[in-house]
Amino acid sequence: MASKEMRPVWYLPGPFYQYNEDVKALAKAAGLRIIDANVTEGRQEAADPDALPVVTLRDGTAPAPAKAPAPVKLATVAAAPGMIDVAPGVQISQADLDAKALELSGLTPGKFKQLPKAAREAHVVNALETAKAVEAARNLGK
Repeated sequence: MASKEMRPVWYLPGPFYQYNEDVKALAKAAGLRIIDANVTEGRQEAADPDALPVVTLRDGTAPAPAKAPAPVKLATVAAAPGMIDVAPGVQISQADLDAKALELSGLTPGKFKQLPKAAREAHVVNALETAKAVEAARNLGK
């Protein structure tokens, strides 16, 4: 087995107890180092996305992302001032997206504001991906 420093990194949004699976054991079995994607901006030595284990959230509302996206500036995906595309013809306001991020984080507004900027952005990106998944699910029945 490769030394700890040589193993690829699985960037997974923490806290790790939110997952049904024992993500630390999965990482070890897959020969990966696991790092909380909410506390680091860089993605050096990231593992191949196809090699990452599949995990689900404990509450079962949505699958957890298999890989942590690099932090993005939401302005780069905005369709109109203050609006973000969720699907063709469907947009969400920045305020609604921020509220959804707060809801999904499970934190109080005060605790959410105390998070480092990168962690807050990761929660917002997660909320955006959740909104996109919900809209895609709605469109399956059409």
